[in-house]
Amino acid sequence: MSVEPLAEEKQFPLELPILREAQIDERKNSTEFRKYFMANRSDFSYRMINGQEILFLRECMYVPKVLREKVVNWYHFFLCHPGSSRLYNTLKLNLEWPGMASRCVEHTRTCDVCQRYKKVVVNTESYPQRLYS
Repeated sequence: MSVEPLAEEKQFPLELPILREAQIDERKNSTEFRKYFMANRSDFSYRMINGQEILFLRECMYVPKVLREKVVNWYHFFLCHPGSSRLYNTLKLNLEWPGMASRCVEHTRTCDVCQRYKKVVVNTESYPQRLYS
């Protein structure tokens, strides 16, 4: 069974101009971001990528709150519904935001496709011991 993505999920959510605008909006309008930025100022830097000044958190592009759900949805779909660890490890290669790991866990737990078709792991050590030899 194949699940077709919505039109909005097909478009890559991190086009640089879109990312840049979302970063600017969050910096201007989010007190939560400003508090986090001030507490972790040394971890942030700007880098030019294809003529766009992009905000980085440590060595990865910072993803603003407004784009996070789209990013997780897009990667989760196009990686063919990986588990939370694989999804997180793929994202953390180039992207970062506070709470990214927990968001990946939550997303895979609530994904209908993942819940319907996930592999069931059976713990064979929990079976009762044989009564007769």
